[in-house]
Amino acid sequence: MTPTAYQRLRFATAMLLFGMLAGPLAALAQAELCHLHVVLNPPDAVVTINGDIQSGSPIVVTDLKPGVHLLRARKSGYRELRKTLDLRAGQRVILELALEPLTGLVLVHSDPAEADILVDGAHRGKTPALLSDLPFGKYRLQLQKTGYRPREADLTVESRIPRRISFSLTSDTATLRIGSSPPGATLRINGLDRGTTPVRIPNIPEGQATVEMSMDGYHPYRDTVRLAAGQDLELAVTLEPIPATLTVVSLPPKARIYINDEFRGEAPVTLDSLPPGSYRLRAELAGYEIVARTITLDRAAKTTEEFRLPGNVGALEIVTVPPGIRVYVDGQLAGTTEGEGERSRPLRLDGIPMGKREVALRARDRHERRFHVEIERGETARVQHELQRKFVPDYEVRTRTGTLRGVLVEIKAGAVRMEISPGIFRTIPPGEIRGHRPLPRGNDS
Repeated sequence: MTPTAYQRLRFATAMLLFGMLAGPLAALAQAELCHLHVVLNPPDAVVTINGDIQSGSPIVVTDLKPGVHLLRARKSGYRELRKTLDLRAGQRVILELALEPLTGLVLVHSDPAEADILVDGAHRGKTPALLSDLPFGKYRLQLQKTGYRPREADLTVESRIPRRISFSLTSDTATLRIGSSPPGATLRINGLDRGTTPVRIPNIPEGQATVEMSMDGYHPYRDTVRLAAGQDLELAVTLEPIPATLTVVSLPPKARIYINDEFRGEAPVTLDSLPPGSYRLRAELAGYEIVARTITLDRAAKTTEEFRLPGNVGALEIVTVPPGIRVYVDGQLAGTTEGEGERSRPLRLDGIPMGKREVALRARDRHERRFHVEIERGETARVQHELQRKFVPDYEVRTRTGTLRGVLVEIKAGAVRMEISPGIFRTIPPGEIRGHRPLPRGNDS
């Protein structure tokens, strides 16, 4: 049916009225919409509003109708964030939202304990420790402890499942356990006093170490050892004793000295390399009693032992008629009597061994006299003897009629007076003498 003019008029009028009302109605609707401005941390989280994914960072939404809206933010490694918004008409809202990272559970142990824990260089306490605030991700884990080498490891945290990480720390120093024989030596390591042996010394820096020991009576000990980190070295040292020095003297001197039955010389004698210990000493000297004793020498001792030897001798005092008589004791010449006149002065012979001694008196022109005398310790035996003269020609005179031999008395004015036989004397005048001379002397013994 073709529209009538009336119908066309009504339509035109309606269209005119709609056109007049459309502008104000649209403006009214726009004024009721809400504005939302969202700033996220992290900025790349996925955000939905009422299930619709929003993009951009920060997120700006300008066409939200008044009412209740659900905002959700998600990112791997973070807890999902949900927030309900009740918006009024025309409300403008600015939100700053931070997602909470998901963290792992890491239990860190070390042997020994009390090691410092560093995560990416940041100190996180001492072992043992539970690290419960590490977000998922990769880290560099370090353990440090004085006296030990540091340990490092890569750590990946990717779930809430608890993890246990254990480290065995290696010492960066060495340990020395030192003993000595005998014990009790003063010890120095690298010049520092370290007590007395036996002793255990930890935390010695690796490398070369100088060990010194000292003890009274022993030679000092010094040695160098090389130590490795973590090494536990045992060192046993036998100290060498300093020898003792022994000096032995005797009164009277020159006694023969024996040590442990070995002859070591005549006193005074000094021995300077004797090990510490006990020794048997003995002193012997002719005419004196033997004296022995046991002594103990300490390390490095300087000892003097004196032997006073009791004499087992006496003395012999002898007077002879005439003087000039040789005296023999037990076959050994002991002296010759002296003096002027018919009688000698007393000849004293000391140091004669005790007991019965044989004495012989001899002279060229006298008959030998032998006898025994008893010598007592510390006493003087006194004897006097006269030796009978014997005829021993000692001169020869040649005359015109023969040769005369006798004992020369004197030669005077060319005349020779001799004893030509015991008790018979004769003077030969110069006119009768053709020559004269002494006779060779025989053995004076």
